[in-house]
Amino acid sequence: MTTITDFPGIRPSLLLDFANSGRVDPRISCVRASTATCFAPDGKLRTVANNAPRIDFDLASGACQGLLVEETRTNLLTYAADMSQGWVKGSAAQWSVGTGFNGSGNHVRVLGLRNYSISPDAACIYNTSVPVVAGTRHVFSMYLRLLPDSPSNRVMLRVRQSDGSNIYSPPLILTDRWARYSLALTIGEGITFVAAIFGTPGDTDVVNCEIACGQFEQGEFATSFIPTISTAVTRAADLLHIDHTLPPVGAVVASVAGLALANTANAYIWSAHNPADTNADHAYAYFSGSNNRTNWWVNKGGVGQSGGNIAGRPLGIGMSFDATGKAAALAAGSLITKDTTRPRDFPANLSQLRLGRSISNNGFLGGCISRLAVYSGRITDAQLQRLTA
Repeated sequence: MTTITDFPGIRPSLLLDFANSGRVDPRISCVRASTATCFAPDGKLRTVANNAPRIDFDLASGACQGLLVEETRTNLLTYAADMSQGWVKGSAAQWSVGTGFNGSGNHVRVLGLRNYSISPDAACIYNTSVPVVAGTRHVFSMYLRLLPDSPSNRVMLRVRQSDGSNIYSPPLILTDRWARYSLALTIGEGITFVAAIFGTPGDTDVVNCEIACGQFEQGEFATSFIPTISTAVTRAADLLHIDHTLPPVGAVVASVAGLALANTANAYIWSAHNPADTNADHAYAYFSGSNNRTNWWVNKGGVGQSGGNIAGRPLGIGMSFDATGKAAALAAGSLITKDTTRPRDFPANLSQLRLGRSISNNGFLGGCISRLAVYSGRITDAQLQRLTA
């Protein structure tokens, strides 16, 4: 029999196990000034009402990923929820409309998709005059599925800028299951609008497929689908918190899944503060994309785990602290880092945990918190590493 060692002898004083329960603790407060979407266990895309938290499930496996937290984003593409309208469909292919891509609305079924030209006899699909901001990052994304007996499985996303220049994705390989494909790009200087185009790498690639939920948004990575018809639509940020006082000696341990990208901005897992004094020192854990090392932040108790692009990888991160001994440690799997250079008092009266965001309402996670636990009591370095493994 194998003995598992280094688990704490104490139970969490707070346990938010979103992934295993598939539920949101009723003590969690959620403010979001818009509807939003996420996937259900059956793979159906569902719409969640204003001010309702979202539990997201993996489209391919149906596994629960946890509590979804995202920043404000706008889908600049029109007719994303009904691609039978608003999109130009080339005459050289056969087009038909399917009803309800996984519950989202109409999608397009195309036979004979070929090339990426938008000439009158084209065999691609495109949406023109998408407004953009010059010099910034945007991402174009779509959900796609290969149809049976398709001659080829290679497709391509193309963005034509208003000056006539083009940006292409590499060939994308489709399967017979719905999946999301995207192209991240930097909009050129002086560009005010683009055309979003979906086709194949060339005439030799002829594809039969289904297309749904086009999205063009400003940012580094694609976020949850934002349905549009005749105008752009903005999804508000998820403002989530739970009132819980951190102990003077203990630990906060969390795991995340579905995190899109953390190499260009800070992505907070949690932040703890005193809501009666928002200017006071606070504690937090976040992913930072500035480098590939672990570092301590300047605020009392704050730590950051740098990891570059951690797309889709489940990852655990934990912070233990001892206010009396002015000591703290950070663990991410087998990695352990201690604050040996500038020990500080751990902040007192941290009675509110903000989930997936900083206390300044920025640095949104852009992914799912699978589990978050607070321990009230001494946690050794070995135990912290075990909890984040």
